Amino acid sequence: MINKLSQYLNKIRLILFSLSFEKFGKRNSISFPVHLEGKKYIIVGDDVSINAYVHIWGHGGVKIGNRVLIATHTAITSLTHDYTYENMRFEPIIAKPVVIEGDVWIDSNAVINPGITIGKGAVIGAGLL
Repeated sequence: MINKLSQYLNKIRLILFSLSFEKFGKRNSISFPVHLEGKKYIIVGDDVSINAYVHIWGHGGVKIGNRVLIATHTAITSLTHDYTYENMRFEPIIAKPVVIEGDVWIDSNAVINPGITIGKGAVIGAGLL
């Protein structure tokens, strides 16, 4: 009974959560908790799996294609600082879109930086022991 209730609540949370994305495809799953900033700048295709403890900073634009697996503890950011600026902590913020094409697997603990495009069918392995 508790497991069914938990699944039902997770499904409702996913529906409510998905409403704030620029686009959120079909048959996607998110294993909470995740941390997503700038959801209105994030496009998610169909059949995407985002696992727990994934962090995405989307203000510079993040596009995730169809059939993408994003494993736990992955960080994807489309924002960075300008290291040439005297006080880079505050200004200026540099936004560069991240594109993850279809059929990609991003393994645990990967870090995807601003301006990166990951091609169709790629496997990104990181943090492996």
